[in-house]
Amino acid sequence: MLLKTLLNKIEKYSSFVYKKVHLDVIILQEVLIIEINSRIGSRGRCPECNRRCPTYDTARSTRLFSYVP
Repeated sequence: MLLKTLLNKIEKYSSFVYKKVHLDVIILQEVLIIEINSRIGSRGRCPECNRRCPTYDTARSTRLFSYVP
């Protein structure tokens, strides 16, 4: 079973798509890097009212997050 398939079953992010999955070394430690992109044609949700709305300023640099289940 592919790792992307497992991620889709565990984490339900309907407005995002898992792209590339690979291992890398950061600060002498092996880490799993998973690229996540927004789904084409989907609209984001407002953090205040939780309604769908247009999305702006999506051209950000790459960010790293720690996974906390």
